[in-house]
Amino acid sequence: RTLQHQLAVMEAKLERGGRQRDLVVFGSGGSNQVVATLVHAAKLKLPLLSTTTALWMSDPPDLDNTLNMLSSLSFFRQQLTAFETWSNPLTLVQSLINGLIRGNAFVLPLGGNNPTGVLGQVGGILELAEQIEAGDLPDCDGIYVAVGSACTISGLIMGVALARKLNLKAFRQAGFAVHPVPIHHIFSFLNRATGIYQSKWSRFIPLTVRHSIHATCSELSRLGGPDILAESLAILEDETVVHDDAYLTGEYGAHSEPSLACAKLFDETSTMSTSTSNSATSKEDDVVPGLWLCGHFTAKAMAAMCDDLLTKEHAGKNMVFWQTKSLVQPRGPTDEWAQLQQMPPAVQTWAEQGHPQSDQRPGKVDLKDGTADDYRGLMTEIDVSE
Repeated sequence: RTLQHQLAVMEAKLERGGRQRDLVVFGSGGSNQVVATLVHAAKLKLPLLSTTTALWMSDPPDLDNTLNMLSSLSFFRQQLTAFETWSNPLTLVQSLINGLIRGNAFVLPLGGNNPTGVLGQVGGILELAEQIEAGDLPDCDGIYVAVGSACTISGLIMGVALARKLNLKAFRQAGFAVHPVPIHHIFSFLNRATGIYQSKWSRFIPLTVRHSIHATCSELSRLGGPDILAESLAILEDETVVHDDAYLTGEYGAHSEPSLACAKLFDETSTMSTSTSNSATSKEDDVVPGLWLCGHFTAKAMAAMCDDLLTKEHAGKNMVFWQTKSLVQPRGPTDEWAQLQQMPPAVQTWAEQGHPQSDQRPGKVDLKDGTADDYRGLMTEIDVSE
């Protein structure tokens, strides 16, 4: 969703003769944003001279994080031309400075949080609103979402405001709330200490919800769209419940104790279906296999939602879990196993230390005694030749 408009803007600027010919995308070692950018940029065949991935921190070792790095490496030389990591901070910072100062590069920020990225998330929540309006789904009592860069949550809040302004029959339940769940321990702490997600002064701090809402609402109005700033801020202040418990958040990039317990229970008991009918009557073909809860992005939000549904206040309510981790672990045309063997020793050690946290994701990375077959069963080949 975040890339929906970002790549379109890049494509339009390239077609109009813009001077940008390079792409720099920033993220941590297990970044979803980095992987998705490389996949879709390759599919679109954007005429870029270079694409640099800058992984500014390692994240705790986890097989899901390692697999995201392997996915990125599988697009080396197809879409990716430079792969900078935390093992060499000087060249990593140089990539960012060159892109910003020279003005010849598209620089995608952490989590893709800029107005075009947020507008992509607005489109996602509007699709949910349209499904509710059409009667395909009942109206919901709340939406739970993992929060990192604040791009997704900002778009969801704006989308709820826009749906109401368009008089859609969505997000009208008494007591409706948006439930952001911070996945980074620093932001979780800052919210407990200062209320950074909802405080008025956070308007001036990038990668906060209020800052993102102000910037994106301004851009939406400039482009001729409706002014929904006041409505969006009202939702942020009055219909937003931040789940910032330190025990729930744990450490960024990995499971906390509650999220791991929730993920294990999910592995053992969950049944997911593509059918909108009652699960008891769903056809076997509708069942979706292999879904799991990623400790980096999604399990903390699921744990918060399940805990709430067990309370008297929320029991029986219709909650939406907003998934921010792809089911598909993409593999491009380049041999990512060979590429990993060329990475700095610090990166290789980190990759090997990542162990699976879900029964749905059995695999390992062992550069000395293992092979690519130890994990490739978890990946899906992506054809970028079309």
